[in-house]
Amino acid sequence: MQVLFRADASQRMGHGHVMRCLTLADALAARGARSHFACREHPGHLAPLIETRGHAVTVLPIDAGDARSLGAASLKDADDTCAVAARVSGPIDWIIADHYAIDADWEERISASAGRVMVIDDLANRRHVCELLLDQNLVANAETRYDKWLSPACARLVGPKFALLRPEYARRQAVTPVRSGAIRCILIAFGGADGANLTERALTAALDAVLETRSAATIDVVLSPNAIHLTRIEARARSHTAVRVHAAPDSLAPLIARADLAIGASGTTNWERLCLGLPTLVISTARNQQPIAAALHDAGLVHWLGDAADVSDAVLRAAIVLRLGQGADSRCSALCMATVDGRGADRVATILTATGASPLSARVVTVGDEALLLAWSNDPMTRAQGFSPEPIAAENHQQWLRRKLTAADTCHFYIVEVSDEPVGQVRFDRLAAAWEVHYSVSPAFRRRGIGAAMLACALRALARAEPDAPVIGHVKASNVASRRIFESLGFRTSVASDGVVAFHGRAGA
Repeated sequence: MQVLFRADASQRMGHGHVMRCLTLADALAARGARSHFACREHPGHLAPLIETRGHAVTVLPIDAGDARSLGAASLKDADDTCAVAARVSGPIDWIIADHYAIDADWEERISASAGRVMVIDDLANRRHVCELLLDQNLVANAETRYDKWLSPACARLVGPKFALLRPEYARRQAVTPVRSGAIRCILIAFGGADGANLTERALTAALDAVLETRSAATIDVVLSPNAIHLTRIEARARSHTAVRVHAAPDSLAPLIARADLAIGASGTTNWERLCLGLPTLVISTARNQQPIAAALHDAGLVHWLGDAADVSDAVLRAAIVLRLGQGADSRCSALCMATVDGRGADRVATILTATGASPLSARVVTVGDEALLLAWSNDPMTRAQGFSPEPIAAENHQQWLRRKLTAADTCHFYIVEVSDEPVGQVRFDRLAAAWEVHYSVSPAFRRRGIGAAMLACALRALARAEPDAPVIGHVKASNVASRRIFESLGFRTSVASDGVVAFHGRAGA
């Protein structure tokens, strides 16, 4: 399997897009996939880092006089990316675009160069043409805010469950305690080049607060080697033994784990801090960060002070003084860890690489699957192929599910998984002479040849409970995909009536 990423980093736009793509590329490499990157030659690009992580990269020149963040006109950039794809030996299975300047026009142009297109976005402000969309943010109306920008066929991976964190975060979470007691270390990290010099403002405020409260807290400061004010901040740190400056550490994880309070922006580092339970004073540095910061603040996961242009030095200093006086926020720390488990990159890599040949397992549905099952049931494509196209109300679904779960003698209900990631659901309801099968594939796993393997896995699970039980399935005559699945498993077809085809088989197929 081969994947082509299109993402940029620069002194102006920061590094978050490329870094999260790198994390996903590493997770894909662990599954045997090869990744290639196409990046424009902006000052501060990360091509050398990409190569040191073992991935191929093509650096595209910036068109003369083009000041746009994409570095070229949209369709010209798409053509350049297609040219990169053409030079790769073998087919490109996925093109993954992570760029605020990329939209449907670019995606339609690029689609001929890959089997599938995936978009990573945070903004929900433009149309996309893609098979998968990933938005790892926790924001208001997260499940619906892309409705007008995507086709019903596009699967959405939404929320911190899919935050693209390096594997060490999940490992460290298991051994990182909830913060408690005095604040012993403050972490200041605003990411990228920090042209607004928020790092120095935060450092000044923290030093003043430590002095005012007579705290013994140390201060870790993280900056990019490309940071405009790095030399100046390093010079300041040399006069304060409690201050340590880290220019481009290999990972923030050890510093986050050591700290009891962070001061930073509301970018991709949000999810790293949450995973390791680090309470944070957030200052948003871009317009798109504001709704994310607001949602995290409302959920009690960060304390959002406001936008960089509105937060005074006095307000920042007062917030640090308050935290130093109160000590580490244990409640916030525990809530953060419960929100982000650090396994998002593994989940996304599993989704991207899964095929009909992937090893599947079936488990019994539980009450905890209610929200997942409702989302699958109300997926527009699922409703369109079902016998009742109307959406299902949450209350009605809850009552229905409770009845099914308490009817073990007349219902066998399974979630089928690959690497612990749910692929779909299969339900068998007892009729007079057979078990009627109902199933649906998760939108994220459609068009991979997984449907037949999923149904076969569930039939084997049914055979363990009901050996050699007769099974019948009813499918709309127009649902060609489902008909082929039953046929591939050896089910016999009965005469169609009223636009419905019946399929007959047995458990264990």
